[in-house]
Amino acid sequence: MLKKFIRSIVDNLRRFLAVWGIIILANQVFIFGACFMPYCLAAALPHTFVVAVLVNFFAFRGHDNSQKTAKQTNPTEPTNPKLDSSVIKKIFCPICGNTMKKRLAQRGSRAGRYFFGCSNYPICKGIRNIEN
Repeated sequence: MLKKFIRSIVDNLRRFLAVWGIIILANQVFIFGACFMPYCLAAALPHTFVVAVLVNFFAFRGHDNSQKTAKQTNPTEPTNPKLDSSVIKKIFCPICGNTMKKRLAQRGSRAGRYFFGCSNYPICKGIRNIEN
């Protein structure tokens, strides 16, 4: 669990630095007229950092780095969420494709009812309700 969390942080940092580098390069070429002097780069750092944060936040929201492949499809995936988890071997998350676990809602309008929640929670908040 900790290894997966650290890997996620490292992958996010790599992606952020790559986006920030591209934004700085584009900024220096198009805004500052291809000025790569140290004082020009220093002047560009604050606003390009903000732009890179915003791009990473909005462009990669909900993106899971640990899932390098496309969503997995499995012919055993249930089409009816009413089925119990003991009958079906694996139920997959509609958002990230990871397996789901049967859980009990603790609060809210569905308190006391079971549902399937993503095993990758809290990174992914995918759920499937079990109709009673």
